[in-house]
Amino acid sequence: MAFDFPDELARLPKESYQMPYVPITINREELTIMGVPFPDLPTLEGTANALGSNMFEGFEPTQKGIEIIRDYCLGILSFDQMIAAALEKAYEG
Repeated sequence: MAFDFPDELARLPKESYQMPYVPITINREELTIMGVPFPDLPTLEGTANALGSNMFEGFEPTQKGIEIIRDYCLGILSFDQMIAAALEKAYEG
């Protein structure tokens, strides 16, 4: 559906376009995201960027999910292992 912003968007019920907001705590001094530690700032920033992209698609971050993304960014998990974790919903809780 194409929109002529902002007029068309204003006519829609707010629920049809409003994305849920889930705040995440990023501490660049302590190198943590939601309390999950990171070894360096580039890995923290890469994980934060991945989280943002995934949240845009509806992902709700958990500490376990952040650990999985961090470990993939660090090369601890392979792509196949990360996909398997996602399919198993290992990121929940």
